[in-house]
Amino acid sequence: MGKENNDDQNSAWANALERMTAPESGDSSRSHEPGTPESPISPPEPVAPPKAVGSKPRVRPAVPELSHVEPHNPLSADGANEDDRVNVPPPSLDSFVKRKLSQRVTNRKQTSLRHRQTMVPILLTTGVLFPVLAGLWCLTDVDSPFRKVGVWAPLVLLSVGLVTFLLGLLNVFQLREQLSDAKKW
Repeated sequence: MGKENNDDQNSAWANALERMTAPESGDSSRSHEPGTPESPISPPEPVAPPKAVGSKPRVRPAVPELSHVEPHNPLSADGANEDDRVNVPPPSLDSFVKRKLSQRVTNRKQTSLRHRQTMVPILLTTGVLFPVLAGLWCLTDVDSPFRKVGVWAPLVLLSVGLVTFLLGLLNVFQLREQLSDAKKW
């Protein structure tokens, strides 16, 4: 008796499995014949849960719909690699607008002032250090490699140092004048 129940249960499971895998078109009660190719297994259609009494209808579908997705193509139409592209905002319209002459001259003056303000410490530093190096030449040993270069080395260092120091001082005084004029306006 136990074996008959198992056979009945096994045949019920086999019939249920056959109904699930059978194609939807045609007779679903037909069994699979051994010589025919099998159809691909399709997932069962989702069953909507029963609606509660007085519930609002759903605004969205129960089953999400897939939107059309194009396959990923690493090369775009122009042949550029999409992975190499950088998101940069477009240039502002100000870069294409022609500026007035007074604005351009003012901008040039500002960059020139900044450049000269940057050069002042450099000129003053080299103007002090080159004469110091020339003085150290006199304090080095007679056998020093720095001394074997010749007498021309300290003379060149001294002259270049004095010139750069004077240029630095002239720039300081001229920048002071220009910046005080700019503050008056």
